Amino acid sequence: MFDQKINLQLFGEEDFTDISGAEVSESAEDTAESMESVAETTAEDNADDNGESNAPQPQEPFRVFQTQEEYQSYFDNIIGQRLRGEREKTERLDKLAPMLEVLQKHYGVSDESALIDRVQNDMISQIAYNEGISEDQYRARMESERQMQDMQRQIQNFQHQQFISALTNDVSKLAEQNPELYGNIDVTELSENQQFRALLGQGFDVKKAYDALHLEEITQKLAQKTSKQVVDNIIAKGSRPAESAAVSVGAANTSNHVASMSDDEIEALAARAMRGERIEL
Repeated sequence: MFDQKINLQLFGEEDFTDISGAEVSESAEDTAESMESVAETTAEDNADDNGESNAPQPQEPFRVFQTQEEYQSYFDNIIGQRLRGEREKTERLDKLAPMLEVLQKHYGVSDESALIDRVQNDMISQIAYNEGISEDQYRARMESERQMQDMQRQIQNFQHQQFISALTNDVSKLAEQNPELYGNIDVTELSENQQFRALLGQGFDVKKAYDALHLEEITQKLAQKTSKQVVDNIIAKGSRPAESAAVSVGAANTSNHVASMSDDEIEALAARAMRGERIEL
């Protein structure tokens, strides 16, 4: 038996490019951010840091690289994205640093949380003074407005859930009645269609609103269905279709508004279109 030595090496170990020392090209600019912007930006940064540390990281599937260049490009891209994110965060903090320093000296505090509290209290005091009310009254009004906004969001969510439930029920009934025409309706997509919602607001039911927006698709499906029925009828009877049938269908009285048409009128239009007649509404 011969002894064999196997050398395993990842792509790019020899030629890996170190980009950890990338320099930030843009210099920090002097800004005059307001006290509210300082508080919001600091809170956002803290929230981002907490979210990144607590949120579970999705595990990417195992990946096989075909070439060294593919491996190098993949990991360079990952490292580059992380460096760009850190650079943007650093730039934001650098721009706010002069203003934070001024505010810390003004309020005599060094802790960021204490600074945010002092700034908010100062703003509330100034706004309350300008409006001629006490700070407690202003805080109570802010709390009342916040509760009202929460209540409005809850009402909107409840109404949306009711709308989705009713729409799902109506679409299910349509699919049971005619699966060929209504069996593939996406309730979520339909509920987000502004034209569909506008038709419902004008008093149209779900079926007529859907038919008005999907006339061409429904006409094609009905034409295919009618064609199949004619062929099956000819095969079953062994004879040609009666000429009077075509005349009666062509003479049908149709409305110019698709939403107000009955199922029979839509099927009549489909049959005429199948025979090559040009239909204008």
